[in-house]
Amino acid sequence: MEHEAAGEPLDDAAAAPPYADISAAQRRTVFTGLLISMFIAALASTIITTGLPTIAGELGGVDKVAWVVAGHLLTNCAATPLWGKLSDLYGRKPLLLTAIGVFTAGTALSAVATDIWQLIAFRAVQGAGVGGIITLCQAVIGDIISPAERGRYQGWIGASFASSTALGPLLGGVFVDTIGWRWCFFSMLPFAAVAFVVIQRSLTLPRRRSQVSVDYLGSLLLVAGVSALLLLVSFGGQRFAWTSATAYGLGAAAVALLVATGWWERRAREPLWPPRLFHSRSFTAQCAAAFLMGSTMYASMVFLPQFFQLGRGFTATEAGLLMLPFIAANLVGSTTSGRLIARTGRVKVFPMIGMALSAVSAALLAWQVLGAPAPALWPAMVVSGIGIGFTSQVLILAAQATVERRDLGIATSSIAFFRTLGGTISTAVFGAVIARRFTDTLPGELAEHRVAEAQLPPGGADAALAHPERVGEYASGLQGAVHDAYSAGMSTVYIVVLPCVLLGLAAAASMRDTRLPVEARAERGKRRRMVRVK
Repeated sequence: MEHEAAGEPLDDAAAAPPYADISAAQRRTVFTGLLISMFIAALASTIITTGLPTIAGELGGVDKVAWVVAGHLLTNCAATPLWGKLSDLYGRKPLLLTAIGVFTAGTALSAVATDIWQLIAFRAVQGAGVGGIITLCQAVIGDIISPAERGRYQGWIGASFASSTALGPLLGGVFVDTIGWRWCFFSMLPFAAVAFVVIQRSLTLPRRRSQVSVDYLGSLLLVAGVSALLLLVSFGGQRFAWTSATAYGLGAAAVALLVATGWWERRAREPLWPPRLFHSRSFTAQCAAAFLMGSTMYASMVFLPQFFQLGRGFTATEAGLLMLPFIAANLVGSTTSGRLIARTGRVKVFPMIGMALSAVSAALLAWQVLGAPAPALWPAMVVSGIGIGFTSQVLILAAQATVERRDLGIATSSIAFFRTLGGTISTAVFGAVIARRFTDTLPGELAEHRVAEAQLPPGGADAALAHPERVGEYASGLQGAVHDAYSAGMSTVYIVVLPCVLLGLAAAASMRDTRLPVEARAERGKRRRMVRVK
């Protein structure tokens, strides 16, 4: 048995795949809990972004508000592989319930924070829970859903993830404008409670009796290395210069710690990241594609709403509504690819098509954002949404089909880790690109709109970027200059995105052409008949 060879004794019930003993009704109930968990976990990453200026004004610490986002992303990314590995050792259900508990605690404490440092700390706790929820929900799907049906379910998970991430700024804007920013946190607590109860009562998986030690040193080295890297890319050029001693120190620490992680993982008895995973060229290609897809996905989900505010002058709520075509297209892409995989068993073709569509979208947006009205961007946004839907969750499906069942958790968390890492790094890099291009372009735009630089608010270009909600209060000429300067920055971002997507296409093309079992026609017909009866 593969588990015994790895020193991981299990109960006899675990000898067969767990999904063999789960009824269809139980599977649907569990999946409902997973879907709710994924929705609020993804929502937590973006719902607060719209309210950051308001939060800074109420809690103080305007110069520290960036840590509210950075701390959340850092713990989310760094904790992800640890959740996956621990679930392989000790079982998925207790770890998932723990992750929901951590998320709930961090969310509740964030809602009642009284100063900026408390909010930063509690958001970091919430981020650690988010990393566990996103990873373990997808790993549980690998446990309870047969490979033949897994594509359909992963499609819905992908749609939930992308929809909640893109809807976050809209909901956050509504809360900030009406009942207050603290409801960005309070609103998620009932859903977390429902998800916890549903999963606790309905999910039944074989219990593991692990006799191996946890690779704490490898975990510590990885978390420290990733933290140094993310601090460097998040605050380099903003909090400190790229040529400063701080930047050099963080860069050297990141390289040294990540190299030490690789060295240790080859020697650990039960490594956090078993080297055997990366002996597979296909799995390595899947991780690379996930990293590059994360860069593309976050460019659209994070910066397009900001572009509609700073580049076109819409309110936060209007910017969220303008993202609906992207959200709908992502839903279509995720569910369609999942159903086609369930019917054909083919996996590799969908990330390739998705990356190709993302490349087309990046090329269109690089050209269109310079002057086209917002509705003219919708075709390119639809193409981007379908491309991301065809890729993001399918890579997890491909990874689960590539590895042995004993590595299902760490394989799932690896794809989530690299996707989050790519998104986090790209968010920092693209933000720096926009800021630099905005600052360089703004003087020329002011001159073209016949506006004096003295008309800029205190803080100049930096103030305009930090407070997009106030741009609408500027004089019309100044508004036009800010819109055009930000559009130039956004165009540059998509020029940078294009080669990233093309590299992602090359990575997807080098994946092994894994074929999953095809869902039986009789089962599909039975499901259709049940729908007609209902």
